[in-house]
Amino acid sequence: MKRFITTAIILMLVSACFGAADIKEQDKTTDRIIKATVNPEKGSVGTVFRYTVAVAGSDLKELKIELPQKRIIFPEEKKPEKKDGSVKKGDEPDGAASVPLFIIHRALKDDALSDGGGQISVILELSGYRPGKHTLPEISIKDSSGISIGYKLPAVEITPSNAGGQLEDIEAPLDLSGNYTRLILLILGVIALTLGGVFLYRYIKRRRTVVPEPERSIPPIEKFLKEVQDLDLSGRITRGEINEYVFSVSILFRRYLSSLYGFDAAEMTTDEISRRLKRYMQGEGLSDFSGDIIKSMHLWDLSKFAEFSPSSELLLENLESTIGIAKKISSFGEETDGKL
Repeated sequence: MKRFITTAIILMLVSACFGAADIKEQDKTTDRIIKATVNPEKGSVGTVFRYTVAVAGSDLKELKIELPQKRIIFPEEKKPEKKDGSVKKGDEPDGAASVPLFIIHRALKDDALSDGGGQISVILELSGYRPGKHTLPEISIKDSSGISIGYKLPAVEITPSNAGGQLEDIEAPLDLSGNYTRLILLILGVIALTLGGVFLYRYIKRRRTVVPEPERSIPPIEKFLKEVQDLDLSGRITRGEINEYVFSVSILFRRYLSSLYGFDAAEMTTDEISRRLKRYMQGEGLSDFSGDIIKSMHLWDLSKFAEFSPSSELLLENLESTIGIAKKISSFGEETDGKL
């Protein structure tokens, strides 16, 4: 009997060992693991949340991950309904409909891949503006066949900044009892000084006629060059302040194009500006300048949105080229201002 029990125990242990080996092999064949986190999980209105989606496993190079653009997200509109399911007439959304749910400020992707696998992390920085518990937006992840890969979406809890609407740190009004005489004398003194100043101004004006100098209109190129010098763009490149340089030179040059040609380049994408410039400069001998302008803007876009860090030499060359282009198109733009 003891030998039978011993044999049975040995067989059970061997079976368990083979079972454990099968489970371990299954773990090796696990394709991907997706984990979504948010930090912090709770905050007040306007708090910036860091939303991270990490994908680990094999064959990650085949995944197609679409980074969200900087945008404002509103909640899905819900139309009021009657009991029979029809929409009520005359109902209009209240003022809360204009309050966004989230605002996406920044999105970037961090790859750490090798031949055998690795990890891809997508990081979103966004802020919430509606009190309550809200599910974060889904980041589009598709495999090589175009099939979406889902994951559990995290949620954040947003609390109102001042739920009770209480007034804080308000001092009581100054008690002026017993000081009325001083107050009256002070008011009379201010009135006397004001009248004296008015009479003195009129007297001086009668004695001397001043001819104001005509206001000088600053040409766009002078304003652009002065802003470049005031912001010390070359110094920022030398100090390694790449992001500061890219954002500054991009907005300065867009403002320069706006003042030169009469369209709002600051609110347009690079492709929209390219179409405007090519259409306007066609046949005017400026097509080469249009291509150089768009080439510089593409470099700025890569640095701002694709986390691409150009070398200092490349950026210094870019700054010199941008200033040269601005000077060359200056006279042409001033002669044709507002005709776009």
